[in-house]
Amino acid sequence: MIECSIFLFAATIHPLTKQKINMRTNEHHDPFAGRDDNTANDEAIARAMAESMASETRTAYCQGGHGLELFQTSNVQRVTCNACNRHLEGGSRCWSCVECNYDSCESCYQKGRPSEVSNFAPPTPFSSNPFAASCSHMAIVPCTIGNICLEMLVDTGAQTSVLSLPIVRQLGLSNRLDRRYMGVAAGVGQARISGKINSVVCAFGVGHVEFPMDFIVLDIKESLVILGLDQMRKYKCLVDLEREKLIFGGAEGIEVDMLPANQQHIDFRGLSSGCVMM
Repeated sequence: MIECSIFLFAATIHPLTKQKINMRTNEHHDPFAGRDDNTANDEAIARAMAESMASETRTAYCQGGHGLELFQTSNVQRVTCNACNRHLEGGSRCWSCVECNYDSCESCYQKGRPSEVSNFAPPTPFSSNPFAASCSHMAIVPCTIGNICLEMLVDTGAQTSVLSLPIVRQLGLSNRLDRRYMGVAAGVGQARISGKINSVVCAFGVGHVEFPMDFIVLDIKESLVILGLDQMRKYKCLVDLEREKLIFGGAEGIEVDMLPANQQHIDFRGLSSGCVMM
């Protein structure tokens, strides 16, 4: 009954009314139809401002040729204008390129100075490993245990000194493990602890200065020796990164030279067990 009524109503529409409806459907659709003039005007202004901002970010460039983006500085990050070397206080307007680590204050940006800076060197091109360029070489000292020459990693982030199980087996000390210390070592990765071994004689330096050390033994396949905080505190070690030396016995103690980067053969960052922090 309802469907029939609708059909009859449609059939009784005046021909002139139909003509008006058809004319309206052929007209261009107005996105602001049904809105008041003030609303349409506000939206038009907003679009114009957004387009202006988008084009403005590309009127000045960093030395890498990227468009500068506007942001507000924060008190938790130090920002300095690369054009005038002025420190920008928190809440200041700043034009920046994150890729180049380049910043320009509002004043220099308005003067068109960002692209004129000649003493700014953009960073090296982005690689597949973004951390490769910033990674420092490891702090490693040569160490001799028995008749085995090893590279000992000096790790102030490791609570306990570590020997790997293959080295213990090679030294013939497997039956000297204290199995009460079995467990799991966790850090950047995990490894099973086979036990603890005490008083392993480690020789350092040209004069082969010897120190008996205690180690947790990890069941991993790589040859790994880590000097952790436990033995560093025991022997009052100082890590002098300026002179690349490990010092036993405090400021006037025995100095052991660290291996330079080109003489380090073990990539500790590539170990399957990760860096052990217990």
